[in-house]
Amino acid sequence: MNKLQLYITKSGNTLKSLFNLNPSEDIRRHVCDLTEAVNTIAYNADEKNIFYLISSIDEGFFFTILRTIPPMRGHHLATWIYIPGDTVISVRELEDLIRMTTRKISNTEVSNEDVAQLREAFNVEYSADKNAPGVIASQGHGYAWRAYGGESGLSLSDFLGRGLYQQSYLPYKGVLLVDADLNYEVKCDDLNDIPLGEEAVILPPEKSDEGFTAHVFGRLLDRPLRGTLGAPLTIVWKR
Repeated sequence: MNKLQLYITKSGNTLKSLFNLNPSEDIRRHVCDLTEAVNTIAYNADEKNIFYLISSIDEGFFFTILRTIPPMRGHHLATWIYIPGDTVISVRELEDLIRMTTRKISNTEVSNEDVAQLREAFNVEYSADKNAPGVIASQGHGYAWRAYGGESGLSLSDFLGRGLYQQSYLPYKGVLLVDADLNYEVKCDDLNDIPLGEEAVILPPEKSDEGFTAHVFGRLLDRPLRGTLGAPLTIVWKR
C-alpha cells in the first residue's frame, strides 16, 4: 500500500520548508527552489497566481502547485504532491485531491481546520501495482510549458492521467501547466503542438549472445519502462 506525500515550501530570498506529510528523505531531497520556473511566466506580480508543474524522478511523479506571493516577482509557495510510480489511483481521485489542496494553499493562511483536512486526505492508502513499469526521471536543465483549459482542448484532468508522464517531458526539469484563458506569455519551450499520447510500455530485449545491452533515455533497459505510444524512441546498444 502507498500513501501520497506532501511538501510545502516557500521561496523568496531563501527556500524554507513549511509543512510535510508522509515525508521520506529519498523523496524530500528532490524538493527544490522553483523560482526559475515561476519566472518563465510573465504574470502580474501584484496578484496571486496559480500554476502547476509536472516532473518525474525514478521513483514516481511530482505534481506541484505553484502559488505566487505578491508583490515580489518570483516569490511563491510550492506545494509538491508526490505520487509513487506504482500507485493505483484514479484520475478523479487525484484531481479531487489536487483541487482541494489548491484551495487550501490559495488562502491567505492555512487554518488548523485546513491542516486537519490535508492530514486526513494524505492519510489515504492506495494499492500498489507490483508490475507497474518503471519511471524515467526528468533529465533536462530548463523548463517547458503546456496550456490547459480555454481553446487548448485539454483539461487539467488530462494531465493527471495520460498527461502526467510523456516522453516529450523528459528533456526538461519539468513542464509548467498554464491556464489558456489567462493569456500569459511563457518564456520557455512550448510543447503545445505535441499531442498527448497514450501510455506504452517499453520492454527489455532478449539477452544478447554478443554481450550488447540496450539503453533508452540514458538508462539501461533491463526492466519494463514507461513510454508514450507514437513517440520516437532511440535505443542505444552498448558492449
